[in-house]
Amino acid sequence: MAKALKSNYGLIGTAVFLLYIMLYHPPLVSASLPIPVEGCPMAHCDPFMSDNNFMMPPLGSSIGTVWQKNSMGGEQQGSYYGLGCSSNTVVVACTYGSLSRPGLGQNLIVYDFDGNALWNSGPESSLNNIAYTSAPLFDADGNVYVADNIRIVKYSPAGTEIWRSNFPSPSAPISPVPTESGYIILGTISGYIYAYDMSDGSLLGSLLLKDNPSDSYYYQTRNTPAVVGDKIYISSHRSDDYKHGALFALRLDPSNQINPLQISWKYDFAGPSGASPLVVATPTETKIYFDGDNIQLDGSALALIYGISDIVGDYPDTSSLIFQKRAFGKPGRIVASFALDPRGGFWTYVGVSPWLQYRDSASGIAAANNNINVDALINDPDYIHLPMSAMSIVGTPTNPIMIVSAITTVAGGNQYVIAIDLVSKTLLWKVQTNGIGDTENTAGQFPILSKNGEQRVIFSTRNLGARAIGLLP
Repeated sequence: MAKALKSNYGLIGTAVFLLYIMLYHPPLVSASLPIPVEGCPMAHCDPFMSDNNFMMPPLGSSIGTVWQKNSMGGEQQGSYYGLGCSSNTVVVACTYGSLSRPGLGQNLIVYDFDGNALWNSGPESSLNNIAYTSAPLFDADGNVYVADNIRIVKYSPAGTEIWRSNFPSPSAPISPVPTESGYIILGTISGYIYAYDMSDGSLLGSLLLKDNPSDSYYYQTRNTPAVVGDKIYISSHRSDDYKHGALFALRLDPSNQINPLQISWKYDFAGPSGASPLVVATPTETKIYFDGDNIQLDGSALALIYGISDIVGDYPDTSSLIFQKRAFGKPGRIVASFALDPRGGFWTYVGVSPWLQYRDSASGIAAANNNINVDALINDPDYIHLPMSAMSIVGTPTNPIMIVSAITTVAGGNQYVIAIDLVSKTLLWKVQTNGIGDTENTAGQFPILSKNGEQRVIFSTRNLGARAIGLLP
């Protein structure tokens, strides 16, 4: 019966997801170059950075590690703090890399449901070990887009290289994001924002984020841009003063051959930012939620959470503050991107603590009665467990489930990936991810593969390969 229900959900879930998109969001990309609506096909699952992927995870009384892969070059390096893997529900693509062990190659590996490595990016010269900073992007045809600090590459579903484009200014990339008009937006740590044509890899334009062209400083980002239509939102900080943060709104105009990327507005905040901006869009207004660490003179952080409104079609294009709230009642930073709750509101971490915090999207107020204590769910009296990954929201829009890692920083403590029912706030399952005496865990996201009505959660680990969680035989 369980498998039948999950099989039926494939059609029902897709229909619900499409209705949700029509009600709350404009189209993701153009009809000729869409991305999949299920599986989590890119960083944070969609261009809005919602971390929403409305597929059922594996459920049942016997959930565990179905396969683990750690023999190939990239797998031996792990994904460090990268998001790791993306999926189109049929295959999953994972990026790897390590600053301490470069040169192993195979920094992109594509797996099927059963863990077979279908193809990889080959030697280090094809895609280097900085690829871990950039999650792969799938389009609806199964092509895969991935970047390192030198180039962006498009591969066919069979692994054939379709095109590659070198960056004018090499720098560690942030994950690629598609626009409605069929371009890829790619941010870099060096402050350059690039727009590449998805069809042929040609560079439409680039923009170095600055207040004035003559300034010696620029604004750099470590977070994936959010995109609504052809509007781009990037949280950043100054290269000469990381405490000076700025949220940029850019507009992409492919018809403008001189300056296709232009700054619409900028909102200064107390930086830096530790999370990609989350956007919630309607036909008349886009709301952007983001964080600032608010670094103090003594070096401590008193993190803030911001809500910004961007009215669609206003001129001149401006922003207005909806709210500014303390993230928590003691010093601390935001260490993970927000996750949209499809019932309304969004989820955040509470610094480096066991708590997941729910916030109202209109006021930014945290509702304490909705918070979730991850350590209490793990129920291990010997160790304190903290959430430390992306918060992937799966299930259905009315009955969402969060998949997140739960780690302990103490050597020998058990590390887990867990599934939480966000309605009942109960633990659905926990799966240990580390061996005896090590602290192997994941900081990434949790895409899902599906085959014959069965689902598996795939993720890469920080130091050693990829894993699949599913129903055990």
